[in-house]
Amino acid sequence: MERMSKEDMYTHFWTVFDGITAMKQISIRKLSEETGINYQTIAGWKQNKRLPDLYSAILIADYLSCPLEVMCRSTESSIEPASGIVSLIGRMACR
Repeated sequence: MERMSKEDMYTHFWTVFDGITAMKQISIRKLSEETGINYQTIAGWKQNKRLPDLYSAILIADYLSCPLEVMCRSTESSIEPASGIVSLIGRMACR
């Protein structure tokens, strides 16, 4: 599997996050309340182009019912973050 750059992984993680939360109509505020991760922390990660720490990433993936590997890795040989998110989410094992 081709190794993703940090920027691509960040973009992929938050693109998948945005797609799933939109599809399931979950706000960052609700995710924050349900997981115990501070709302401002989540917003800060997104604004500052940072990935959450491993523990928080697992909490987020579990809450979204999405495997962490799907959140962190593209299933495609080359990723185009802004395109194909609907089909990507449709292929994921998320429920």
